[in-house]
Formats: sequence, structure tokens, C-alpha cells
Amino acid sequence: MCSAWRKMPILLLATVLCSTPSLLVGYEYPWVVGQGVRAAERRPPRYNITAALAGKTKEALEGPRLVSRQFSRLVVSSGSSVTLNCTIEDAGDVSVTWTRDKVVLTVDRLRYTRDERVSALHESGSRDHGLRFARVQPRDSGVFRCHVDTHPEQVAEVKLIVIDAYSVIFGSSEVSVAEGATLYLLCMVLQVSDVPEYILWYHNTNVVDYSRKSISVKTDEETRSSELQVRNINHTDAGNYTCEPSNATPAFVSIAVFKGNTHFALLKEAEV
Repeated sequence: MCSAWRKMPILLLATVLCSTPSLLVGYEYPWVVGQGVRAAERRPPRYNITAALAGKTKEALEGPRLVSRQFSRLVVSSGSSVTLNCTIEDAGDVSVTWTRDKVVLTVDRLRYTRDERVSALHESGSRDHGLRFARVQPRDSGVFRCHVDTHPEQVAEVKLIVIDAYSVIFGSSEVSVAEGATLYLLCMVLQVSDVPEYILWYHNTNVVDYSRKSISVKTDEETRSSELQVRNINHTDAGNYTCEPSNATPAFVSIAVFKGNTHFALLKEAEV
């Protein structure tokens, strides 16, 4: 008897649901939707949004496409030469223009500016349309735009920031060295974005005579530094010494030579 009573609630619930189908309308059972239609029985919508999106994607992939970042930032040191690049897929014969502050610099492979430091870089069939800028200065900083002549127009921006690189000679700006001693001068280029093409040493107004056996120079590209060594120094070696990198402001030191006990004037720091 107890077993029969346990089954009664289930039988009553089944009887109610079967005898009153209208109760299912709007009832939030997971297998029931509006008007009591099962999810599996619903018809697909007349507007196929998946197909529509696929069509839009296919349409967007046709024709020239600018694949460069729409905005980028480039920091370089003064005196450097830089290339701003604009990459276009399926370019065909589309025209590409580089501007700065609405001033046209180049169109395709032609230069429109009077600034001879600027040139257009593009090889036939290549997807790259570059703008070459030689020996940039801080005043050249700004936003450069690559315009792709499509409808609508596609534009990529490059913000160029040119900073002043500088060099330092470690130690005091005025040094006294005993005659017959060895002089070390260590110059390092700081705040520079690329390796200097050269680092020259000057004695007064002339380039140091590298042919002298008592003079040696060691340049390290990784640390962007140069070390000048003058052995058995004499009074003719006194004067101003200048370290002049190709892409940074120079550094100076004044050397005085006096007679006395031989010792080393060591101007280089410990391992940098």
C-alpha cells in the first residue's frame, strides 16, 4: 500500500500535464519553447546570417588590402636613416601616397618634396611601399601617413620620434698625465637607436693618427663604445681629444702632460 501511495504524485502530475496541454504554453521547461514547440522542431530562419557574414568576408578580401598596423610608433636617434613601411596585399596597380601633416612626400615611386633626404622605396610586384628618410633630426618628428587609393581609402599612420643621442668620455673633463705614461680614454654612445657607422677620435682639430704604433683604438658595436689608448705619451700629445660618433653629439676631454714619475691615467670605468 505504501508503494502505491509513493506513485500517486507522479501519476497525478502526468494526468494534469496530459489533460491540460495549454499549461505548457510559455512554461519555461528547457525542452519547451514558445507555443509549446520543441527546439528540434523549429524551422531555420529565412535570413541566413551565417551565409551573409561569409559573403561579406569574401567581399572584404577582394582587391588591395592594407595589412600594416593602422598605427605604429618608431623611436630613432638623431642622424639615423629610417624606413617607414606600408604593406599591401593584392596591390595590383593601386596608387600609394605618403604624407606628413597633409604635405605630399611621395606618390608611388616619385618624390614630391624638395627634401632630398626623402625617397620612395618600391619594387615592381612587391607588396611593400616604403618611405626612406636619411639623417633624421628631432625636427623631423611627426605623424607620417600611408594612403592606399581604394574606395574607401585605407590609411596607416606611423608616429616618428627622433631623439638626440649623445656620447660621453668617462672620467674628468680635464686630466693631467705624466710624460711616458699610458692614457686610456673610453667613449660611450648613449640614447642611440642603432649602431654608429663610425666613432672617430680627434686630437685638437685632426683625426688621431692611427698609424702610430703607440696609438690603438678598440670599438665595440654591442656596447656602442670606443676606447683610445696612447702609450708612452709626450708633450705633443697634450691638447683636446674628441670622441665623435656618426649619429650622436661628440664628447670632449682636455689632456695635459707633465714631467714626473711614470704612471697610468686610467679613465675607463670598471666593466660596464
